[in-house]
Amino acid sequence: MYLAHRASEFFPGASFAIAHCNFALRGEESDGDEQFVRDWAREAGLECLVRRFDTRGYAASHGVSIEMAARELRYGWFRELMADGGFDAVAVAHNADDNAETMMLNLLRGTGTRGLRGMAYSRDGVVRPMLGISREEIVAWMREHGYAWREDSSNAEQIYKRNILRHRVFPVLREINPGFLGTLAADMEHIAQADDIAEDYFAGCRLDPDRIDIAALMSFRHWRYLLWRLTEGRLSADALAALSDALEAGGPASGKRFGPYVAGAGVLAFDSGYGFDPVTVSGPGIYNVGGRTVEVSLLEGTDAQALKADGGAALKAGGILYANAAALPFPFVLRGWQDGDWMKPLGLRGRKKLSDLFTDLGWSVPMKREAILAAPAEESASGESASGSAPSGQVLALLGERIDESLRVTPDTGSIVRFVFL
Repeated sequence: MYLAHRASEFFPGASFAIAHCNFALRGEESDGDEQFVRDWAREAGLECLVRRFDTRGYAASHGVSIEMAARELRYGWFRELMADGGFDAVAVAHNADDNAETMMLNLLRGTGTRGLRGMAYSRDGVVRPMLGISREEIVAWMREHGYAWREDSSNAEQIYKRNILRHRVFPVLREINPGFLGTLAADMEHIAQADDIAEDYFAGCRLDPDRIDIAALMSFRHWRYLLWRLTEGRLSADALAALSDALEAGGPASGKRFGPYVAGAGVLAFDSGYGFDPVTVSGPGIYNVGGRTVEVSLLEGTDAQALKADGGAALKAGGILYANAAALPFPFVLRGWQDGDWMKPLGLRGRKKLSDLFTDLGWSVPMKREAILAAPAEESASGESASGSAPSGQVLALLGERIDESLRVTPDTGSIVRFVFL
């Protein structure tokens, strides 16, 4: 509402309308937000555009988190407004706190300089005029002028990473440096400049990521950076480290494989038919698996109790999977599909081959190749399972879609493992 009240100051001489997204995630509260915006726009004499979304349905069908689904739906609609509605730009209300939170989340997730450069003030028709204004300043201005606004109740729930940063971490940073938001903003600007320089450097190397000329790569002073950029999203951290060490030692032997890359006569050739390296999940955390980011969380105590009390949400909601932690102890492995894989999908009767499940889901060959499965850590490279673990070939979860019957969450379940694609 701050942006709506000050729009004429931010964009002098411009005509504008109000756009509101109702993600239908908070029932009557969501509808109340919509009505509040409609009433304000009517009193202000402004056109009010509203779009209601089936956010949970979209998340489930696309295998993404609720947060990611809301983002994709929101910006997709914004593009429609600009393309079909005659609008030159869409202004969004991200502020200095939002920018700092995004930077910190990217840093904790693991990112290059691109994730630390902060939000762009203007990109692809989306403008953010409030990035230099803190949440504290916004609230103070609204109160000073006697304006009403609505609070999203989920902002107070400290089960989301962004809210944990907002309510627990940032107060501590503010004690250490009261002006830390300005400090981070300046750092993000400098990082963005450094990232632009690195991007120009990478563009100038003119190496083919599908067929890397080893001699040409090694001729660059910063070849390690170039190798990371060339293989980004294709190699796990361990495979990249092993390849870097082999190159520094004089080059890998011909035929040596590093994930999807195979060393040949002076080249590293990308094998497009290769899946991805398995990743061992030793505990809760964020993992890069086959170029996708997976967050594995352990819900205990009140978090687990609240989830079980939520009925059907305990199994699959918005592409998120929940599993009985007792039946999926750490460590376990996230890997690609192998011939002979099978599971007993929850909600379906009996044993089912993964190949048949893929057919039921309508998955294409590339989608099957990118499937991420949870399997026991005792499983060997050949797919055999150690004594006492799951039977040979049995997988325990197809991330984003199904868990095995053995991982069912019940009222007696203690701890819960949660899988989310970020």
